[in-house]
Amino acid sequence: MDGCLNGGAQIRPDSGTPARELTSHLEEMYKKLPQSHPDNNDTKFIYANYLDGTFSDKAKSLLHTNYHAVEKMNTALNIKW
Repeated sequence: MDGCLNGGAQIRPDSGTPARELTSHLEEMYKKLPQSHPDNNDTKFIYANYLDGTFSDKAKSLLHTNYHAVEKMNTALNIKW
């Protein structure tokens, strides 16, 4: 799974709600989303014949994504004018 939770141009907290609380709530909601599983013949055919299997490295690199935290930069380039 992957995505930017409350990144730039995304959901802003309502007045009085701390941003960390909103981000935590969004992370919990994101974890509860259903994951799709290829269960029809066309999808199985594509995975078997073009992607070397459902959980192959090729399938993962082309179709799947992962979440990773991005550390905030503390440099002069990060100054807001």
